[in-house]
Amino acid sequence: MKKIKFFVFLCCFITQLNHAQAFFQTTEEYLDITVKKTQFDRSKILIEDFINIDGFADDVVNNHLFTFYGIAYNDEIFSAAQMENPSCWGQFRDLCQSINVGDSNVNNRKIIDISYLRNIHFDKDKKTVIFIYGSDLTKRNIKKHITPILEQIQKDPSFDYIVLSLDYPMIKKH
Repeated sequence: MKKIKFFVFLCCFITQLNHAQAFFQTTEEYLDITVKKTQFDRSKILIEDFINIDGFADDVVNNHLFTFYGIAYNDEIFSAAQMENPSCWGQFRDLCQSINVGDSNVNNRKIIDISYLRNIHFDKDKKTVIFIYGSDLTKRNIKKHITPILEQIQKDPSFDYIVLSLDYPMIKKH
């Protein structure tokens, strides 16, 4: 049932993006609204056409990813897909902790093997949480899924984060 709900959410989001008129007039407007809504650092929000980058949508749908993509560390991605519920902040926190203690049982992939991540600069000295964010995410979902992890990241200097924005098609001027 969780898989069906996630798939329906993603299909609705992508359909809305494809049929949406310009919802945000400029990138600045988008960033202002997003930072106010999420408390993300605006410099950590990446605005690219991720939905149309080869492999991204397939990866998100096939791995049932919702708000967490995974963690970049030592040139590898530790995917949230390995969790029973990839949107559960408690399970994601456990993934962060298992990487923190060097758990070698964690499932991972090389960043260079993922076309839409290979050109992103990740701090090699930090574990970088990769959020997936779309402006249609409700305040309730932000509070439930994003805020707890963001608060944990801000307490631990060995962690950083970036945000992959899904809203590129909704911004009129980039």
